[in-house]
Amino acid sequence: MSDYVPLYMETEKMDILVIGGGPVAHRKCLYFPSARITVISRSVIPEIGELASEVIISDSVAEMERLMDGRDLIIAATDDKAVNSHIVKAARSLNIPVNSAHGGGTVLIPSVLRRPGYSVAVSSLGSAPAFPPYLVEELNGMLGKRYDLMLDLLAEARKTAAESISDGRERREFILGISTDPDIRALIESEDYDSALKIVKQRAVK
Repeated sequence: MSDYVPLYMETEKMDILVIGGGPVAHRKCLYFPSARITVISRSVIPEIGELASEVIISDSVAEMERLMDGRDLIIAATDDKAVNSHIVKAARSLNIPVNSAHGGGTVLIPSVLRRPGYSVAVSSLGSAPAFPPYLVEELNGMLGKRYDLMLDLLAEARKTAAESISDGRERREFILGISTDPDIRALIESEDYDSALKIVKQRAVK
């Protein structure tokens, strides 16, 4: 499992084939709201029809394989472990990234906590599928306003540094110093954003 690494990708132009038409397939589709999604299954719940670009009603494995060619990602989301395993093998043989509801794929789809300006992805690397949504729920209660304020402050520090500091190395050290400075952290902890920003502005012109 150590070969898996987290990676953020642009999905707007992705062409995805989802094999399966139940709740698991629906959850997978929700993860790629801007992609072009083709779904093939013997039956499809209505929610999937609202997300997919194309729905094909079929339980033919040969038809599933035919539809794989040229896809950016294949998702095996049937309730049949043998079918999913077959799909994974076929996708691997075509060198197409594949995710499977029963494991064994080359791509893992994490649970994600989305906040304005940042997101946190969580995966158990396939060992305990119930753990990522649990941790996301826990993190949602733990990540308070101070994290949003620090994000805003660092974005402002980056812009200020670009305007005031010509040397690239010095800019990076300046921004890193903002994020690790105990006084600034204390101000952000107390949600005193204006005072923290004032310090950033003052340090940038020294």
